[in-house]
Amino acid sequence: VGVMLSGGVDSTVIAALAARHANLPAYHFFVSGDPATDERSVAEEVARKLDIPLHTIRVDPDTYRRELARTTLINEMPSWHMQCVPIGLLARRAGEDDIRLLLSGVSVGPLLGAAGDRYRWILPHPLMSRVPGGLFRIARKSVYSAAGLSVANPFFAQNLGVALKMVDGGTRSRVVARSNEAYGFVEDPRARRIPVMRMADDTLFLRRFYHQGDRLRMAESIEYCAASMAPGFVSLALNLPAELLIHDKKPKWTL
Repeated sequence: VGVMLSGGVDSTVIAALAARHANLPAYHFFVSGDPATDERSVAEEVARKLDIPLHTIRVDPDTYRRELARTTLINEMPSWHMQCVPIGLLARRAGEDDIRLLLSGVSVGPLLGAAGDRYRWILPHPLMSRVPGGLFRIARKSVYSAAGLSVANPFFAQNLGVALKMVDGGTRSRVVARSNEAYGFVEDPRARRIPVMRMADDTLFLRRFYHQGDRLRMAESIEYCAASMAPGFVSLALNLPAELLIHDKKPKWTL
C-alpha cells in the first residue's frame, strides 16, 4: 500500500492517518523549472514529520508531450486536467515498487467545502426581487465576462443554461431534481439550495477524478482508493451545516 502525497492539506491528512497503521511509502510528482507549481519541498517536509519514505517523480515538458497520447488512450477521455499525465507516471513508478493499492485524498476538500465560499452567492437574497431586470442581466453578464466567457450575443445569458443542458444531455438537471427531492425535508428553499447544489456539484465533478484514478492506476495493476469516499463520511460531509463550510471565509475550515 502506498499514498499519493501532494503536500496539500487533503493528502497530508490521509497520509497521516494511514501512517498510524503502517510505514507506507508516499509518492509525489513535481514540475521542474516552475517555482509557482513546484510543491516538492512541502511534500518532503510532510514526509519527514510523518517519518515515511517519499518517492518523487519529475515532470518536464518533453516528458509531458511524450506521454500525452498514451495517457489519453488509457484514460478513454480527452485530457481535461493537466495532472492526468503525471498521475499516470506516478502510478507507473509505484507499480515498479510492487505497490498494489494507492490511497488518495482527492475528494476530501470538495466534500468539506474547499470551494465553500461560492455557495454564499447562490443564495437568493430577498432584495434580489427588487432589482430591475435590465440591471440584473448586466450584473450577470459581468460575472460571465470576468470568467472569460463571450457575452457579445444579447441572448447569451438566457441561452447558456439551455446550451449546457444540450451538451450534457440534461444530466445536471436530473441530478439537481433528484437532489432537491432528497432534501425535500428542508422547508426553507434558501437553506435547501446549498445541500442540493453541493450534491449536484460533487456528483458531477468528482466522478471525473475517479474515472481518471481507476484507469490510470489500473493500467499499472494498482487499485485506486479515494479514502474519503466511505459512505458514512460522504453522508456526514454532505449534510454538514453551511456555517461550518464557509466559516470565517477560511477554505477547508472544517478539515
